[in-house]
Amino acid sequence: MNITKRRASRLEFLGS
Repeated sequence: MNITKRRASRLEFLGS
């Protein structure tokens, strides 16, 4: 469940 949060954090940073 930690991988999903880490992937979302990186995706949000790139999408931002």
